Amino acid sequence: MVKSRSGRAWRRPALFGLSVLSCGLLAACGGSSPTVPTPVAPGPTPTTPTPAPEPAGFLHLQQGSSVITYAIDGATGRLRESTRQGLGDASLMVGEPQGRYVFAAYDDPGQIVAYAPDPSSGSLMARSVAEAGTNWTSLSASSTRLYATLYYFSGAHFYPSYVSYAVESEGQLGLPSVEYFEFDTVPSVAVDVDSDPAVLYKSTETGGLTAHVVDPDGTLTQMGGSHLCLASSMDYAEPLVAARGFLLASAHLPASQSYGPSTESVCSWEGPRLAPRANLGVDADYAVALTPRRGSSVSSSAVGPATLVAMRTWYSVGHGLHPEKKPQVGLFAMSDDGDLEPLDTVESECAMRMLFHPSGRFLYVSHSGNCWPDLPGWRRLPESLSLYSIDAQAHLGLVETLEGAGGLMAITTPAVAASTPGR
Repeated sequence: MVKSRSGRAWRRPALFGLSVLSCGLLAACGGSSPTVPTPVAPGPTPTTPTPAPEPAGFLHLQQGSSVITYAIDGATGRLRESTRQGLGDASLMVGEPQGRYVFAAYDDPGQIVAYAPDPSSGSLMARSVAEAGTNWTSLSASSTRLYATLYYFSGAHFYPSYVSYAVESEGQLGLPSVEYFEFDTVPSVAVDVDSDPAVLYKSTETGGLTAHVVDPDGTLTQMGGSHLCLASSMDYAEPLVAARGFLLASAHLPASQSYGPSTESVCSWEGPRLAPRANLGVDADYAVALTPRRGSSVSSSAVGPATLVAMRTWYSVGHGLHPEKKPQVGLFAMSDDGDLEPLDTVESECAMRMLFHPSGRFLYVSHSGNCWPDLPGWRRLPESLSLYSIDAQAHLGLVETLEGAGGLMAITTPAVAASTPGR
């Protein structure tokens, strides 16, 4: 997780027996022969109520010290509140890619908790608790391992650190693998959890990037490094997101002329050797990606097998040396070659977090009420959560906005997870 520029979550009573009894009693009585009843035209055939669509999983949204769980409509992506739980004020939250678990990191006390969703309501049930450090700065998960960076507390001192846990059966977390970083602050990191083995990319004190393969025990082995965006040197770079063997990072490029302004641009690198690939010419400081999973019943992305990338991008308004910058949400498709194709953009003034539905058909955007206080024209806005559909043409369409909702997010899909072979 990269810090933002501002500080860089659904008999009738059976009357037939009574009718037979009444007719029997009448026949047993004396009197005239019974009359033949007049036929009655049949009424409309009762219709069977259409069952509610199966929820396409649950969205878990952190609100203060509570987690609100919403059932996701499988057809529209709309949200219906299911449960509210007081689970503590988490610092970070991430869902496991198969939709089985939610992992939450807490500063007080310093620990990570693994939760599993109730299949019917989505309420979260604790499965495992790992005592750890505090001041969590990033959290990523694959189906087999959890990766985090934080300030680790040991011997009355705080150390910028990396910690990893094996994700075992039923969400149990294994023993931690801990490594300390050499510099004073925790570096910006991105983990490619779909690579085999996983690769952790991080910033360096000298302004470059390093790539580290995650060994089976969770330890890191450095494989490569780079100080270049294509052929241009970088003052510094912050990893944004890694997917399909490619890294996207926000690079600060020095001015080409002594009087010219420096620039921010997203650059890409390939593999753990960090081979420079492209300068995308996009100013962005936050990104998420969704890679369709082969054989998964939820892989129905509008762009097919391509990886979807959503970025908080910035565009300039005005002219001169210091034009005003405004944020928006950009949707891109990443090819197997790592190339990015712009698909659509939407205005989103205070987008702070984004999350794809595993199907690739919806994008959830959480807005903060306190965004960009250092920018001209800044104003405090209510927190909110916006849902965008991604149609067959890969366009973003606003479906609904929940006012007052905004925070950390994770998605679980227990119905899909239960049917996944090899669990």
